[in-house]
Amino acid sequence: MTDLFDNKFRIPSTRATWHSYNGGVYFVTLCTKDKRKCLGVIIDKSESSSYDNTQNSLSPLWQPEMILSEAGIIVERHIKEISIHCSYVEVPLYAVMPNHLHLIIMINGGEASCNRNLLSQVLRGFKSGVTREMRMKNIAFEWQSRFYDRIVRNQDELDAIGVYIRNNVAKWHLDKENL
Repeated sequence: MTDLFDNKFRIPSTRATWHSYNGGVYFVTLCTKDKRKCLGVIIDKSESSSYDNTQNSLSPLWQPEMILSEAGIIVERHIKEISIHCSYVEVPLYAVMPNHLHLIIMINGGEASCNRNLLSQVLRGFKSGVTREMRMKNIAFEWQSRFYDRIVRNQDELDAIGVYIRNNVAKWHLDKENL
């Protein structure tokens, strides 16, 4: 049996059917359309590049830094403003990368009695706000239509995700998709 909507194939939701998404802690990844590297670049702040390709590891001298483009600056400002627009949401940690971003999003109930998915609502508002500003400034920009999310189930998992986000810039050159 095919899953159609308006006679078009519809991709089934990846959301957990046992969770309402109206409260909790989430690890979220949003990508630019076609993973276009338009949010900035990662540079080596050290005097000479010390990425060791043969060892597939980073030298202690490797000092990566994410330099945000104008689009990246807009994205970062909108991340910082999420809690202003949604008082029940906190974003305690995030990383803006050249073609994606990672966020830890904490939803503290808010409209918990509603039947909507607050995580999707928050991200839809964020993505549309960023897109609207990019268009006003004539910056060519699009989001990938979907996003990745993971329900964070305990403190150990949250700690591991935090380490991953904080080290994302340093490990950029180890990811074959980003070379």
